[in-house]
This record gives sequence, C-alpha cells and structure tokens, in this order.
Amino acid sequence: TKGTTLFLLTGPVNARGKEDKDSTMTIIGMGIMVLYLLFDGFTSTWQERLFKDVQVSTWNQMLYVGLLSTIVTGLGSASTPVPGFDPKLYSYLFALSASAAVAQIFILQTIKEFGALLFAAVMTTRQFLSILLSCIIFMHPLTMGQWAGTSMVFGALYYKTFAGGKKKAKSSPPKEEPVEAGKEMTEQVS
Repeated sequence: TKGTTLFLLTGPVNARGKEDKDSTMTIIGMGIMVLYLLFDGFTSTWQERLFKDVQVSTWNQMLYVGLLSTIVTGLGSASTPVPGFDPKLYSYLFALSASAAVAQIFILQTIKEFGALLFAAVMTTRQFLSILLSCIIFMHPLTMGQWAGTSMVFGALYYKTFAGGKKKAKSSPPKEEPVEAGKEMTEQVS
C-alpha cells in the first residue's frame, strides 16, 4: 500500500491528453484502486481456502463466479439498452469472454496447485511488465518516486514469496526413503 501510494503521489498518473489536474477524479481513482487491491487480495486467498477446506472443484468455482457476475452485471445494467445485433461487436464480445474463461481456468489451477501467494507474484510480475511496456512503447516516463514505489511493491512481494517458499520447505518433514524388499532383513541380520 505504501509503494502504491508513493507511486500515485510522486508523479503524473493521468492518461496522455488528460493533463488537467481534477482532484475529484484523482480521489475517485485512488478509491477505486484501494477497492481493487482489497478485493484482489481477498479473492485469491478465499479461493485457496475453498480449495483446501471445502475442496470445491475448479469448475464449480468458475460456475458460481460466472453466475454471480451475470446477476451483478444484469442488475447493474438494467437501465442500459442492449445494443442491436452487430456481428463485429458480438465477435469481439465472444472473443473477450472466451479469453476471460480460459484465463480463469489458468488462474484457478495456479491457485489450487501453488497457492495464492505464488499467484500474486505471477500477477504482480504481469502488472510490472505492463507498466514497463507502457513506459517504453507509449513513452510514459516515471519519476524517481514512482520507480521507488514500484520497487517497494515488487520487492516486498517477491521477498514474501521466496521467503515463504523457504519457510515451507524447512517446515515440511523429510521424506523417508523407500525400503527395498529384502534389504531391511539383511540390515537387521548384519
């Protein structure tokens, strides 16, 4: 949170062409970012708990998340008219939906197999690469404060991921070597 705050407060975060400093929009944007971070951190941790404690399958989680998303979207857009049939629009919507579904499978499998912490490291790496590519491709320079904030966020996450992995490896009991048939008898006799 400190790193994100440092990033937001030490340099411009507006899109190109939106250079006006509207403090209301900045506050709303920061609020949305805080909500995103809260829900994002909660979601993967909760999904990991469902896998371990309740043993809900990947497919059931996808089904229920999809149904709830459909209900929320339907309630939120009840007053918005549905666009008429446009093959190009609906082909884009289908492609977007299909890619989101495939991504959800990978997300849930990663959380199920490796846990929420590693998933957070993977997603943070993706976000970091997106920031880097945006800076390079669209020539969005970052201030030193923004680089410091970015380094704080990624450094803390990677430290937590790798330190957590080492603790887990130390705390797991050593694996016993399989005993070959007859070897146990010869060791006892000698």
